[in-house]
Amino acid sequence: MGNLFGRTLKYSFWNYYDNLGIYFIINFLWFVFPHFFLILSWRVYPVPNLFNFSVFPRINEHFMFFLLSYALFFSPLSAALYRTSVRAAGKTRITFKDYFKGIKAIFFKSLFFIVIHSLITVFSFFNVFFYIDKFSHFMPLAGAVLSGIVIIFYLAYLIAALYIFPAVVSENISLWAGIKKSSWAAFTTLPFSLFNLLIFLLIALGSIVFVVPFVILMPAFYAQYNTESWLSIKENYGEITRNEENRSFRDFVFPWSSVR
Repeated sequence: MGNLFGRTLKYSFWNYYDNLGIYFIINFLWFVFPHFFLILSWRVYPVPNLFNFSVFPRINEHFMFFLLSYALFFSPLSAALYRTSVRAAGKTRITFKDYFKGIKAIFFKSLFFIVIHSLITVFSFFNVFFYIDKFSHFMPLAGAVLSGIVIIFYLAYLIAALYIFPAVVSENISLWAGIKKSSWAAFTTLPFSLFNLLIFLLIALGSIVFVVPFVILMPAFYAQYNTESWLSIKENYGEITRNEENRSFRDFVFPWSSVR
């Protein structure tokens, strides 16, 4: 895992650094537009009553905000980041045209995935809250065990879907083919993928609660890191070969003298 993570992080940093200016603007656009409409709709439309649990009296409000914010990471705006990250991984300077072409190219695939992902998320969380609520008065341990089983299955789904967008975008394949390839990559490198899932959850949490450094820097960096993870796994199994990234800290301090 250490070598895989080290190579991935090195490629991610330098390919992100090479396009830092445009990624900064894309991150800002990614945050401002969808969150503006999200907050506006939150004020205008009532929160749907998905759950009615005595143990969690305000769960509808909190969960719906979480679900809508969380869905942004699978929206066309986020999926398009993988077009730019794939091009950056190929040492191609990215442009705004690449990003907007990415939105157009993967628009319907990402919307379909949002629907599937949201249904799985709602179903999983509903069962977790249901078991905790209904068993809270007479068999709390049973409720906790059943909720834990649901959480494990949900985490397994997240791991399986971890590399779906890098696979779909880089190989121009269907979502079904992407989930199969993503599952193979994730479960054959499980410790590495578990660590990557933790990174994703931390970045998602930071962005959802509006932590500014996460918003300005992290969405595009995570897309770059996730793409490099996918490529590193393929390289690890001999499916592709990549040129070694030989830059060091000196190249970061003196970029004008860097040789790529």
